[in-house]
Amino acid sequence: MMNAKKIRAILLKRDGAQCSICGRELTDDNICIDHIFPKGLGGSDNLDNLRLLCKVCNCIYVNVAFSGIEFEKYIYDIIQKNENFRNVRLEENISRNNIIDIFAERKLHGKWGKLAIEVKYSTSFTITRINSIVGRLKEIQQLVPDAQCIFVFPGKLTEEANTILSQNKIEIWDGEYLASRFKTWTMLFQIICNL
Repeated sequence: MMNAKKIRAILLKRDGAQCSICGRELTDDNICIDHIFPKGLGGSDNLDNLRLLCKVCNCIYVNVAFSGIEFEKYIYDIIQKNENFRNVRLEENISRNNIIDIFAERKLHGKWGKLAIEVKYSTSFTITRINSIVGRLKEIQQLVPDAQCIFVFPGKLTEEANTILSQNKIEIWDGEYLASRFKTWTMLFQIICNL
């Protein structure tokens, strides 16, 4: 078993010196190692299940985390209230065995286009989980080829995870994007990141 100092060095090299949730710069005074899937719920100590957080996010993460359906409904509500979206539907059945979290149309550059939106309430993801999400969204792209697939979550991805999603033409709506794009998300994101 590696000691915490060695694990921290490996994670810093892998993910950079930024909090996985808010993006704050990490220093010796504010850095914490966190389990993505909590150890108390069966999560492992494997590097793939570890991330770096600032002390603030580490302290409040459990207290402000949404449940999956609450976060999905919240994203649905803020999209539905935005004038650049229409025909917003929650839990859209696109085939016999495939349900997309949110299906909508978005006005971009004066044209309306379909969106297939996958919503996850976790703030951080292992590469294995990112690859699983990519696989699911590729299935959706085959079923609805004219829809732009979007991955929504309230955190910040590693550079490797961003690259995987971008290479698969999946649009990323992370916490920072949500804060800049949707006014109703901005206040909650600022509360989470500035406590």
